[in-house]
Amino acid sequence: MNSENRTKPSLDLAAHPELARRYTLRSPALKYEGTVLTFQKGKSQTSYDLADLYLPPTPSQPRTTCIADYPEYVDICLAAADMRLEKATKGLPAARTISRQLYLIRNVLDWLRHRGIYNLSEASAEAIKELIQDLAQGGWNHALRLEDRWKSLLNHIESNSIDLSTAFHFRSQGGKRCVETLRRSFWSRMIGWGGVLPLTASAKKQLQKLIPDWPTTRSWQERKIPDISGPSVYVLRNMMGWINNLAALPASVDRLQHRASYSTNASAKRMAKKKSSRTANLEVNVAIRLFKEALALLYEVAPLLVQLLDDATAIYPTLSPKKKSKWLSTSIAREKLENHLGKPVLYWMRSGNHPRSNDDYCVDEILSAVQGACAIILAAMNARRQREVCDRELGIRVGDLIVLDESLGLYQCWFYIEKTYRERHLFYVNQCSADALKCLERLKLLCTPFEFHANHSLSLFQCGRLTELGATSLVNFAFTEDNGRTRSLISFLKYAYGPDEATPSVASHMFRRFFAILYFHRYEHAELRALKQHLRHLDVAMTRVYVTDPASRPLAEQIQMAWPENSSAKRSDDLNDSLGSDMQDMLMALEEMSEEKLEMAVEEILNGEPTGGGFSKVVRKLYKKMTLNLTIDTASTGAATKKILNILKEHHYQVTPMHHGQCHAPVARRTLKGKCEKSGVLQHELASAHTCGSCAFHYNNAAYMENLKEDLADLSQDMDNFLLPPVQQQSARSTHRNLQKLIMLSEEKMFANALAVNEISSTSLGARP
Repeated sequence: MNSENRTKPSLDLAAHPELARRYTLRSPALKYEGTVLTFQKGKSQTSYDLADLYLPPTPSQPRTTCIADYPEYVDICLAAADMRLEKATKGLPAARTISRQLYLIRNVLDWLRHRGIYNLSEASAEAIKELIQDLAQGGWNHALRLEDRWKSLLNHIESNSIDLSTAFHFRSQGGKRCVETLRRSFWSRMIGWGGVLPLTASAKKQLQKLIPDWPTTRSWQERKIPDISGPSVYVLRNMMGWINNLAALPASVDRLQHRASYSTNASAKRMAKKKSSRTANLEVNVAIRLFKEALALLYEVAPLLVQLLDDATAIYPTLSPKKKSKWLSTSIAREKLENHLGKPVLYWMRSGNHPRSNDDYCVDEILSAVQGACAIILAAMNARRQREVCDRELGIRVGDLIVLDESLGLYQCWFYIEKTYRERHLFYVNQCSADALKCLERLKLLCTPFEFHANHSLSLFQCGRLTELGATSLVNFAFTEDNGRTRSLISFLKYAYGPDEATPSVASHMFRRFFAILYFHRYEHAELRALKQHLRHLDVAMTRVYVTDPASRPLAEQIQMAWPENSSAKRSDDLNDSLGSDMQDMLMALEEMSEEKLEMAVEEILNGEPTGGGFSKVVRKLYKKMTLNLTIDTASTGAATKKILNILKEHHYQVTPMHHGQCHAPVARRTLKGKCEKSGVLQHELASAHTCGSCAFHYNNAAYMENLKEDLADLSQDMDNFLLPPVQQQSARSTHRNLQKLIMLSEEKMFANALAVNEISSTSLGARP
């Protein structure tokens, strides 16, 4: 929200003394001068220009204005910012917390003013109810009639009536000046908006008519169309909580007299048009592809990059400026790097003389791609949020990795907990995460300019820019897809997918689901098995323990336990929401993936694929009973799958992945007749291929059998390895014989199960009239 020089109308406060600003900021971290609200958090300073929060014309005020034109609206914004800081449980909140509240204030005022309501206090309970219904229907884009605004504006604009240089951002591409994106300050003022201005599909077509002779960049062509299908449960719940804050403002400022809801969770569940799907858009194959490419960058590309930087650091101080500019082209390390990448590495970084190209790399792009790979690994393997990994203030810092025992691969790392505690906690991390952290520390050391060494940022993701003359100013990696920024996920995606393949949309909130995918598919998916065998540290089980195990989870559950029983009235709505959200995020991601894996297992069984274990028998029996019901169409197993899943869910069946198969033991308050049961409790640590083979909850398929065959190959080597003690060799021979027989019997049963299901289907179809 940076200010720009512009001419705008303002109110004559001398003629309207009743409108003079009355609110005085209380927090020393906030300052308001002119039209700019400044938030100071440590060394970081963020500015919010209230003159950028435009308001559209209304029947009584037929011109575009802004929040800064109205002292009473400024008071609301300042009081809301103060309240955000006062509600922070520990320290100061993130800067975006304030910006979100400011944007919401603008949006609420925009919606009310369209209906002739110019003060929050004048909004009736019915008006607030109608606002929430509008939001539930299609979010702010629907509530504020974004499509109609674009249509009304563009119908009255001709290409010769506007200065294109003030309306669009341009980028040089292939020697041509191309339109890349909208210039937000121009269009926000024209349409009466604040914050990011969404571009609808019809508006994009009309804008194309204004620039018919101008080529456009890929960024323009791939610009996303705003979603108007309505917010999910959680998004709507958060919106209602922020609107509730406007009813809790101090009495000295204009405020709502009615809350949006007294139970935001229940209201959001009742009103939302779609369930929360924040992480459901990351598919299994996409997650595995991203993770595979991230590991390739970390273990194959990063060492070559480090060698190049090491060489440059050692020799650059001795070179003249002329020789420095030519050194890269003669570097042996650069030659090794480009041989591995399959493309030439021509420059240190892009510039006006070296535009972006799909045919080559610059060193800065490679460094950014490695940073993106490390960010994905740390987020996915540890179920961490975007800001907890890469944020300049809250993200992982130099020295946060603690090596307990290098030989045993025991490591810990400090992670900031963005919700609830809002402070750093120490967690165990696996070898893969430790390697990513070590890589980032090495890159930071090599790329930090000398003048910054004494007082440099602690953020692991902040490195200097590399030029022909050496490292220059520090730049922090952005965990976003920003086409205009090299230090972002764009560089990683360019490496992972290339110029011709469509890239997935990767959002920071996906990584808890990313973790759940890796957790449930690590034994069954062929690529993950290969990575685990190759790297020997693709282990996400420990993360699940420290995130979800009640005995060791130091998160929201413990905070809730610490609250006095009589203090519930003092808890703010947003804190309650964050407590519940933080505690449930990981569990929800794991539960969703567990349901998907359960459905996959049932589908494999009903489709007649070779499957084994007692669980296959359970599903087959249920399917056989269903074939007697003539209302079920067995020509397609979809209806049967759905009905069987409902039965399994009613009995609380869940999925626990293991090396030798999946356990589907339900969560129930009864004695489970599992083969690893002891004293009424399943002991998964006692589970094995032999123990679980005849268990009613066990399930395996061809993928799990591959794991056992790999074990058989290892045993075959051990039983003839003269370097091992004789007792160990004999044990390997005995285990090899037993496992070989088990594999043979299991495969026979798997094919027999497949034939049995196919026979049930064919018999039921033949019996139908």
